[in-house]
Amino acid sequence: MTQAQNPPVRVETLGKIALVVLASPPVNALGHVLRVAMQTAINTAIANPAITAIVLAADGAIFSAGADIGEFGKTGLPPILPDLLAMLEASPKPIVAAIQGAALGGGLELALACHARILSSDARIGLPEVKLGLLPGAGGTQRLPRLTGLLPAIEIIASGRTITADEALGLGIADEIAQGDLRQAALALALKLSAMPLRRTAALPMAPVNQADLTAALAQVRKRARGQHSPVCAAETVALAAHLPFAEGMARERANFIELLASPQSKALRYAFQAEREAQRSPQLVGILPRPIKTVGVIGGGTMGAGI
Repeated sequence: MTQAQNPPVRVETLGKIALVVLASPPVNALGHVLRVAMQTAINTAIANPAITAIVLAADGAIFSAGADIGEFGKTGLPPILPDLLAMLEASPKPIVAAIQGAALGGGLELALACHARILSSDARIGLPEVKLGLLPGAGGTQRLPRLTGLLPAIEIIASGRTITADEALGLGIADEIAQGDLRQAALALALKLSAMPLRRTAALPMAPVNQADLTAALAQVRKRARGQHSPVCAAETVALAAHLPFAEGMARERANFIELLASPQSKALRYAFQAEREAQRSPQLVGILPRPIKTVGVIGGGTMGAGI
């Protein structure tokens, strides 16, 4: 099928609700083509006086696995993800993210920029950028702590771990867990929100944090990082939300993301990530068996070498 026959974003009008569906499975990566299509769809829904609210959903098993890693290191084509998410958050009509399967990295940042989030009971969310030597670069370091509080956000972002729907609800990231059909529940929530004042994540006040607890949390991140720069930089960037206005925190986040993107650690981790996946897809490996290991040499006679 051609791109025109199979667009990256599909829009359905359901009464007063516009259902905007990311239609680029299996991972709904937020590449340039999808970003442009999403921008057009959201702006069209906002301009339509018959539409009072928007639901952002996705085809396939997961909501979105985040940014297109193939675009890293290239000149970003507009709208870049931070600008697109700022546009969504500024919408005069409520936007509800309906998350199934997983929302990771930029996929979760997309959901954080919406005015509410509803998750399927088996959904998993997270910001795993530190595993690629990076930090969330589309508002994750500044929006997440405004929902969860500073210390939980530091732990989640610096570890890169995924969290369950129940944990997300308890932390204030999720507004609801769908009981039954996810999209129907999202439509009902969007309709309810259309009659209420909008709750923009960027405008939420930061909960106060004890300075001693913050210092201890940052020290713990440095200890566990063991020389990896991105968890420390990510945690310190999250901590900026405690005392900087949102716009200034976003500018620092972007600068730190670009710095990490150019770092040798991130380049090596991204190369390993892509190489592992490319190896799994390589047709030359079909039917190939590993060579038998007959001899092993261990270099080093210290504690680790002696143990091996």
